[in-house]
Amino acid sequence: AMTFNHGFVSVAGIGASAANVDAAIVYARENAPDFHLDPDRLCFWAFSGGGPFLAPILRERPPYVRSLVSYYAILDTAAFHNMLQTPTPEEIVRDYSPVNSFPAGETFAGPPILVARAGRDWPWLNATIHTFLARALAANATIDFMNHPQGQHGFDTFDDDARSREIIERTIAFVKAHT
Repeated sequence: AMTFNHGFVSVAGIGASAANVDAAIVYARENAPDFHLDPDRLCFWAFSGGGPFLAPILRERPPYVRSLVSYYAILDTAAFHNMLQTPTPEEIVRDYSPVNSFPAGETFAGPPILVARAGRDWPWLNATIHTFLARALAANATIDFMNHPQGQHGFDTFDDDARSREIIERTIAFVKAHT
């Protein structure tokens, strides 16, 4: 595993943050032996504000990304900015909204996806997850979904309880099975 900070804090900087994500993936692949990784068998795991960076992977489907994981992530940038009452440029919604990654009427042939939701998260954020799941299912994508009814945003860090541990254990099993 390798962690990094994409630096996403505003729509204005989303391009720079996307470049950070791309650079981290390139770095991981180029330095895979040092990290004991197989550069052709990666999982991309996004949390919270990292959700928009799943969209390019879902759209481009690089063969080395074998699975995707999303924990309480923003999966629709338009809904996020509507909540902030901030207009979002159309190209940002198009390029960085995972909900738009499933072509209508087509079966999704991308990697398996695991989505974990925090039940006590912000309603607008959970709405982006619900929309994403509906579109993924309509495209017949391979989806695993786990809900933490009492979990808060960041449950994997803040909620040391049986459900958090179960979700983390099942996520690790999912990644092992799909990489």
